[in-house]
Parts: sequence; structure tokens; C-alpha cells
Amino acid sequence: MSIQSGDEVYYVYVLGNKDRSQLRVHTTGDLSSKLSEIQYDKVYKKKGSGREVCDILLYWEQHGTALEALKREREISSWSRRRMEDLIYAVNGEWKALNEEVMN
Repeated sequence: MSIQSGDEVYYVYVLGNKDRSQLRVHTTGDLSSKLSEIQYDKVYKKKGSGREVCDILLYWEQHGTALEALKREREISSWSRRRMEDLIYAVNGEWKALNEEVMN
């Protein structure tokens, strides 16, 4: 997968925590900047909520409009964990962190 540039693009992405026990689905207009922001917050803003931070990018997809991306985010968010895992395995079988791939 590669980040598209120039055109207006929105991203739906799935983040996991260190041991991949938690998955979070989100939408953004700038995936690279969002990942940088998450890393910054993890290092410099200790939130103290007790929850482990989901900062490992496991899956992402592009959409041409914000509405399409939001609809897809809601769709994926409604899925069972198993179905989300199947989506991730389809493009990232090793569940490796894709952060560097997107941020470079």
C-alpha cells in the first residue's frame, strides 16, 4: 500500500496496542501526521488513564471523501473482533507495525 498525495484523501485505519489485545478504528485526512501526533502524545503527554495506548498501525485504507471514510469507519467498528482480525490478516498477515512505512 502507498500513501496517495496531491488529491484530497481520507484514511480509515486500525491501531493496536503492544500485545495486539486492543484494536481501535479511526478516520483522518492525514495519516502520517496523525501517527506522529499519537507518538508525541504517548511520549510527552502521559494521560494517566490506566489504559494502554493503541499506537501501532496494523491496517489502513484510502477513501476519496470524508463521508465515505466515516461510513467505512462505522462499518468496521461494528464488526466482531474476529472479522477485524481477518481484515488485518488479509493485507498484513504478520501483524507488523506499518507506522514507518506510512511515515516515510
